[in-house]
Amino acid sequence: FPSHDTVGGRGSATFNWTPSTGLNTTQGPSVYASPIDTTTYILIISEAGCADTLSYTIEVNPQPDAEFTMSQPVGCSPLNVQFDSRSDKTLTWVWNFGDGTPISNEVDPSHYFTTPGTYQVRLIALTSGSCADTAYSSVPVVVTPPLMADFVSNPSAPVELSEPNTIVSFRDKTVGANQWFWDFGDGITAEGANPIHQFTQKGTYMVTLKVNDSNGCEAVIKKGPFTIFTPELNLPNVFSPNGDRVNDLFFITYTGDESFRVQIFDRWGVKYFDTLNRNQFWNGQDLNGQIAADGTYFYTIQIGGRNYSGSVTIVR
Repeated sequence: FPSHDTVGGRGSATFNWTPSTGLNTTQGPSVYASPIDTTTYILIISEAGCADTLSYTIEVNPQPDAEFTMSQPVGCSPLNVQFDSRSDKTLTWVWNFGDGTPISNEVDPSHYFTTPGTYQVRLIALTSGSCADTAYSSVPVVVTPPLMADFVSNPSAPVELSEPNTIVSFRDKTVGANQWFWDFGDGITAEGANPIHQFTQKGTYMVTLKVNDSNGCEAVIKKGPFTIFTPELNLPNVFSPNGDRVNDLFFITYTGDESFRVQIFDRWGVKYFDTLNRNQFWNGQDLNGQIAADGTYFYTIQIGGRNYSGSVTIVR
């Protein structure tokens, strides 16, 4: 402060400044002041027993201290991160999320990062007089691509399965998954990447797979339907192979997919018919193509591990 407006008598005046905080000296007509807070300085001018005082007030705007915390810094897109300001002496907040989106002036913003990448977040804390301080995130925000769930099955869906052959194997094809949860739609669940499941009740089921990765990303996919049915077995007991195109064939209807064999014998045990083809019929002839006589014949049927037997009558 230059004391150019003071008059010191005949040149023997003394100049005393108080307080001394922030001053380069407390004596003399001119001093330099650098206070860190608003301070009022008092100048006492003395000469020959006379004194006068002057006061000077320097207003110091508070220096802000920028600081912030954030929630999870790593996750898959879209990643929502909560930022909480811990700044002191701040009137205005300027957030730059580093992803090209507009700045935010909220105190504690929540921000969605939608594009995979690595982002450095910056907060500028401002107070009156344009005093500023800047803080950067201690770790960058890392946004990974979204998890894309996928799986295949054997047999693949959509499929119809006849009891009891209702076992389906599943194989996860999700890239980056480390946790798996399967819901087979029939009240049964499983974990692991490649489960095998047997459906035990007839019905139509959709299978759901939920996966997670090491970043906490989650994805869900559903495939199907897997239709389970009880196969039909129809066994006629009479036919008339007379060429009139009415009930001319002995045909066993089986709608399942297990191994299948039919053999037909006469009452003396002579074989007349033998097939592994569920779509093949008996036309009332023996194995040499000779017409079988009217009467009763006996069949045995093997379907998977089950056996059936009965009789059929030829009536021409």
